[in-house]
Amino acid sequence: MKLGRAGVAVLLASLFAPGFALGQGKASVSCTAEVGAVRAAEYLRQCREVSLASRNPCSAAKSCALLQEEIRRGCGLLGGDAPLLCRSYVDEDDIDEDEDE
Repeated sequence: MKLGRAGVAVLLASLFAPGFALGQGKASVSCTAEVGAVRAAEYLRQCREVSLASRNPCSAAKSCALLQEEIRRGCGLLGGDAPLLCRSYVDEDDIDEDEDE
């Protein structure tokens, strides 16, 4: 696989400054630093409960925004099997009650 200059820049940015890869233009602040240990631990618990990612994206070193986005994504993917915590992250219309239809 060949990467152009832009591809290499994005790859390097994602390795050394995760915020750059997401287009934030600066390195992201950890969730713990952003909201404190107690609240960050709650986001982590929720993230781990609903994340279906093969590589666990739930880490206190990530920004709270990234954790919340993973929670929203996981809740949406779980559909009707989503836990109650998902009600505060997604609209009920986004949770498919019956995926067989």
